[in-house]
Amino acid sequence: DSTLRARLLARLSNGIRLIPGAEARHRALADEALAMARRLGDVPTLGFVQIRSLALLTGPDRIEERFAAIRDMQESCAGYAIGELNALSMQIDACAEVGDRKGLDLALETFDEKARAARHPHFRWLGASHHAALALMEGRCEEAEELVVQALRLGQHAQSQTPGLHFAQQMFMLRGWQDRMEEIAPLVEGSADAARIVPAWRCALANLYEYLGRRIEAQREFDSVAQDDFASLPHDTTWLTSMMLFGAVCAR
Repeated sequence: DSTLRARLLARLSNGIRLIPGAEARHRALADEALAMARRLGDVPTLGFVQIRSLALLTGPDRIEERFAAIRDMQESCAGYAIGELNALSMQIDACAEVGDRKGLDLALETFDEKARAARHPHFRWLGASHHAALALMEGRCEEAEELVVQALRLGQHAQSQTPGLHFAQQMFMLRGWQDRMEEIAPLVEGSADAARIVPAWRCALANLYEYLGRRIEAQREFDSVAQDDFASLPHDTTWLTSMMLFGAVCAR
């Protein structure tokens, strides 16, 4: 046992989770990392492992388990800012999924307070991204666009590829509602190329191409994910969105 090994196992588990057929190994590595981190009793390591273990529970069919794991993480990481913020971010997403607006507002308010105190670039971006997502959910399009751009600016200080991909996702949704999808075709194509291991981006491409009347390309992207009865599409945080996008493609 060591903190380095626990963190490495968690990283490896998270790194292989999108590989078709790796589900059992993903779970085994995550469980081993979590058990080791608990034995070690090092809070930063436990928080590091827990947030990555939660990736196992991000599908729509495991929401109650996810809430329980979030509560466990909040208890384990009490007083450790990074762990608390990661758990709160997951709580915000989970509350949004089940339509718990009161819980979402409370979690987001707490997140904002703790993020301001931590002054960490990643969490400053993540808070802005949550606010942009909320504006999108409520259809406040002009405000949402301002918040999406603001989040991207903050994300440029986070030294991560994730803010750029979140920007593309949110602009894809916004421009779709505004009937301006053609404006973001290069952005979506570039993001799909950068995150080619994530099947959900193929769903977005299929939706984009069908919307633009590029049916042959839409069919190509659809077929690349539909093979083996969609077995390559993981039951994670992207599953519901992917099914919605593909449903729209099939309907058109």
